[in-house]
Amino acid sequence: AAYALASRRSYWAAGDYYVVGGSGRVLFNTSASVKAGLAAGGVTFSFYDGDDPVQAAQMMSGATLAIACGGAIAQESWDRPHLRLDQDSFLTSLVSATADRRAAGVLPPLLVAAMAPGAITADWSPNADAALIVFLGGEATGGAIADVLTGAVNPSARLPVT
Repeated sequence: AAYALASRRSYWAAGDYYVVGGSGRVLFNTSASVKAGLAAGGVTFSFYDGDDPVQAAQMMSGATLAIACGGAIAQESWDRPHLRLDQDSFLTSLVSATADRRAAGVLPPLLVAAMAPGAITADWSPNADAALIVFLGGEATGGAIADVLTGAVNPSARLPVT
C-alpha cells in the first residue's frame, strides 16, 4: 500500500504499515512502500496489486524471486483484534497453492515481507521459502527491505519480540 499522507494527517491516532498511530507518530512526504524501495534501488520487477492467489501465482512464473507483502496496523487508541497480518488469508493461500511448484523449480522461491507493529502469527511460514519481518520501519521501510533483498546490507536480526 502506498503511503497516503493526506489520510494520515486527518486523524492523530491513524497508523499504517510504516508507523504506529498516536502521539508518537511521525509523518513523512515520501513513499515507504517495498515497490518504491525496489524501484529506487534499480531492481527490475513486475508488480501485482491484488489479493487473488491464482493471479499472483501466474505473476510468479518466469521470475527469479517472488515477494509477497503483508502488514498489520496499530494505533494508540485501540488494541489489535488478533496477531494475524491483514493479508493473512491471501498469504496462506498463496504459499500453500504454490508450494509444490516452487519445490519442483517450476516457480521461483517465495519470500514473504511483513510490515508489523509487533508480534505476529505466521501460519503461512512453513510453506514460505523465506520471511522478512520489519517492525515499523518508517520512511526507510521500502529502501531497507530492498537493501536486504539485493544484498546491499546484511540484516541484523535484532528482534523486539521472542
